[in-house]
Amino acid sequence: MIVQFSDIALTNIDEAIQIIDGIRNNTMFDQGQVLITTAVHNAIHAIVDYYERLDKTFLQQEEDDLFRAFMYVNNQIKHDTNLQCVTYNVYGSMFPFDFPFRFGPPGVMWADFVDNGRPTARGKRSHYEKMLMNKEVKNTMKTVKSIICKQSAKK
Repeated sequence: MIVQFSDIALTNIDEAIQIIDGIRNNTMFDQGQVLITTAVHNAIHAIVDYYERLDKTFLQQEEDDLFRAFMYVNNQIKHDTNLQCVTYNVYGSMFPFDFPFRFGPPGVMWADFVDNGRPTARGKRSHYEKMLMNKEVKNTMKTVKSIICKQSAKK
């Protein structure tokens, strides 16, 4: 049964990465913002569905923290319909400049948003701040994908 959830998570992660890779210039953010957000949200939900069914005894602490960060974001999305969990970094050559300053292609970053989490939740703001916040969505998706693949190979 877990194989089905890992396959769905991997598919959704790949779709999110593919859409992010399709961004070649700053104007594509405006045109594809709904598509990007939808793909990222789908990946988040699929990652959490997988994690909830996973035997966590085989995870290293940092891997578990990463999944908990995704749990936190997933819960925030559920409880705040207006939540913007990602931000869009434009080329550094655009004005006005945003910091951190970015060179190279535009990217999608995990946002710093208002914490509406419960202190008793499994995924906490501290997990999100440590593992996701202000980091590139694509890179963190690749990291969680590699963990899921490694766990699937153990089965």
